[in-house]
Amino acid sequence: MSIATHVNPSGGADVDSPVARSRDMKDYHERFANYYDLFYESRDIAGEVKQAIELIAPGTDGNRRGLRVFDFGCGTGSHAVEFAGHGFDVVGYDIAEAMLAKARSKCATLDHPPQFVGGDINGVIERFGGESFDCIVSFFNVLNCIPSVPEIARHLAALRTLLKIGGRGLLAVWNGAASLADQPHPQVRRWTDPADRDREIIRFMVPELDRINQVCRLNYQVLTINRRTGAFEEFQSEHDIHLLTPVHYRHLLATSGFQVLREFPQGRSDDPLTTDDWFATYLVQ
Repeated sequence: MSIATHVNPSGGADVDSPVARSRDMKDYHERFANYYDLFYESRDIAGEVKQAIELIAPGTDGNRRGLRVFDFGCGTGSHAVEFAGHGFDVVGYDIAEAMLAKARSKCATLDHPPQFVGGDINGVIERFGGESFDCIVSFFNVLNCIPSVPEIARHLAALRTLLKIGGRGLLAVWNGAASLADQPHPQVRRWTDPADRDREIIRFMVPELDRINQVCRLNYQVLTINRRTGAFEEFQSEHDIHLLTPVHYRHLLATSGFQVLREFPQGRSDDPLTTDDWFATYLVQ
């Protein structure tokens, strides 16, 4: 799920106007969607989904048809497609239409494709109704990208409304206790565009940590360079990440109506969460 709270445009317009901000956000999402899967190519999507199924739908092997999964912040739909391949009925949700377009393009040959929806989360409740999903998942630390803590609480309450009584959810988040103790460091990463071997993509990330407000602003600059012609494009964005600690998550989840069944480092469901673990997962009901 791509939520850019600030975008630096290429120029030429009044960047303070709502129309300009809306246009720039759309432009950013469209550009980012083109490289989203490349940026996250190292992730083991199949392994993450396999572990999620073991936790949120244990004992359902061979009997998953009709079980509904809601993928909150689905991005380009890789996890949703994998869940569908395991026999679940899947709905993927994201605010970025460009991401959803990429997700839908992955489903052309699938017999049982996921459904992808956007808009405000309350519109999802109106569309599908309360207690309409057996399982809820959220990968890529989406909750931390929501613009404010009250909005995080609103989205959690909506997710609880969507989840059936007794259903389970799996929520991946930043562990603020770790990142506040040892702040994120600048990063530079490079990729070759698989669709154009002459094109190199370089992404710079410079973090700014605000410990008082427990927010880390991630400043991204992405360059695409044609190594043959020298032509290049550039876009920039700023993402404010809310660095909530485990006690904050437990409080927000409880006040939203969830019961926390387990709290653990991402990918290690049998281990306790520590301040060495930058990313956490919550198994909830």
